[in-house]
Amino acid sequence: MKKRILLMYSPGSSGHQQAAMAIQAAIREIRPESEVLTIDLFNYSSPILEKMIVKVYLGLLKTMPRVWGYLYDNHRVLSMVSWFMAMSYRMSSNKAKAIFEDFQPQAIVCTQAFPCGVMADYKKRFSSNFLLVGVLTDYLPHSYWVSEEVDRYVVSSLQARQYLARSGITEDKIINYGIPVHPKFRCRNNQRQILIKKLGLDPGMPIILIMGGCHGAGPIEKTVYQLGKIGLDFQIIVITGINTSLKNRLEKKKGYFKKPVRILGYADNIDQIMEISTLVITKPGGVTCAEALAKKLPIVILKPIPGQETNNTRFLIEQGAGVGVNSQEKVAAVVSRLLKEPDELDRMRRNSREISNPDSALKIARLALEG
Repeated sequence: MKKRILLMYSPGSSGHQQAAMAIQAAIREIRPESEVLTIDLFNYSSPILEKMIVKVYLGLLKTMPRVWGYLYDNHRVLSMVSWFMAMSYRMSSNKAKAIFEDFQPQAIVCTQAFPCGVMADYKKRFSSNFLLVGVLTDYLPHSYWVSEEVDRYVVSSLQARQYLARSGITEDKIINYGIPVHPKFRCRNNQRQILIKKLGLDPGMPIILIMGGCHGAGPIEKTVYQLGKIGLDFQIIVITGINTSLKNRLEKKKGYFKKPVRILGYADNIDQIMEISTLVITKPGGVTCAEALAKKLPIVILKPIPGQETNNTRFLIEQGAGVGVNSQEKVAAVVSRLLKEPDELDRMRRNSREISNPDSALKIARLALEG
């Protein structure tokens, strides 16, 4: 009998989507005959509302990050909006009913709290017996994840396990498999020199990778200029994601940069790019960090926003795999120090290996297929 697995995330062009696609790839690698349906639930149930919320969310992070920090995992706020969340879950679960009845999945895996809440509501209302798995894509959860209807929680840290346990989730429901990354991050690239030359880079110089998530967020342009102040030889790869305006702006100013710079938009070979890089400067999205850890890539975390990014930053620093920088003006000093201290970079790589979970998506896939 073919297994039918429903994967849900929200919103599109996000780490949550990347995590869902990683699990999908893992399922198809383990059991190709399985039927897998992957859906952005928010877009399915309220496409116009999703666009509005994403726009407001990104604007809030850019202009008023402290407000987001106040709202994030604030129990007072949660109690005030609980009625609204319950109504949202109910409305969306009514729409999801058609998907469920048509596809009839044996397991549903959610990589974001909203679809997980929706399917928990569905499971409670209709007494369905499918396996419901919540996969956390940050190193600490928040209160919106908590529901007794969820059968398994996949976490990536002891702190996350403890948080859920304090929130009433029994220990047997919590599994530390890690944040899911695409199975290709397990593989070593034996064509490093070929890729470096293909990108027009010098194989004898360090490579600094700069990323800002799918949306190319953060002070990427200013960071490139700041790195130009370092009196060392290195080259830069900038990934702008779906942020085409940033890519075009960087391309126009490329002649003013003081270091060799390769500017890429959305890249589907991040695993290869990370493998040839010396270190990465990035916003600390959970999936990006998990990918970097899988490639043993030291992480320089630039200006984390309050909330999940601050939590991720704290975790990585405590584990010795990342360094935090509060302003782009200071990033040059940190990068310069790391390039001058190869032993420190090696230490960070060893720590990354210790806490990485390159098999995470495969483990989650087996859980969904066998549960």
